[in-house]
Amino acid sequence: YHLEILKEKYGLEYTYATYKENTYNAIISKPIVERKKDNKIYQIWYKMIKQESYTKFPYTDITVCKDWHDYFVFEDWYKNNVYTIPGEKVVLKKDLLVFDNNEYSPEMCVFAPYKIIGALRTKYNSKSIKEYVDNDDGHLISDIGISYQPNRESGLHYVAYCQYNGKNTYLGRADNPQELVPFYKAVKEYEIRRIADEYKDYIPDVLYDRMINFVFNPEDYIV
Repeated sequence: YHLEILKEKYGLEYTYATYKENTYNAIISKPIVERKKDNKIYQIWYKMIKQESYTKFPYTDITVCKDWHDYFVFEDWYKNNVYTIPGEKVVLKKDLLVFDNNEYSPEMCVFAPYKIIGALRTKYNSKSIKEYVDNDDGHLISDIGISYQPNRESGLHYVAYCQYNGKNTYLGRADNPQELVPFYKAVKEYEIRRIADEYKDYIPDVLYDRMINFVFNPEDYIV
């Protein structure tokens, strides 16, 4: 009876979704079929919920804060935090403010244009992730921008690339990948701060502060 009242009030239908580890069942509010395709915020919300609720989804470590299990709570946050940049698209991201964060929540999420996302990204999805031995204790994942690409002419086995002035820029080669880290770090930090100032008039303060104070820590990538 209660769900029927809500359905009539909001024009929504309700379904049960079983979340991973079967810790509890949550009622997910879903717009009626006629409105689904026209509700952009709902589409974003539902994709976010699916990442947590379906164990067959590839992002098995992702969670969504309980407040955002309620579509209307998320909708209010979305409308109060989304912004526009002329000629660019902004998207919702969960791991820009805090490195490697896996929770969708008001504290962790922020909207950002693709240029900022690309600059802050230090881990890339790849079908063939290569690693190199950094020391006797661990491996440094090459996807931070330093990768194993042997060159027959130079005999140097590792190469570094980093976004610079909006382009993926070649930084250099070395026989020991660790030799490339200081230069990569300097370019990465400079570029992120430059972009922060470029977008200062558009992005929220929390994102600007994150970028202007960004420090690249190779230790974050030791596994």
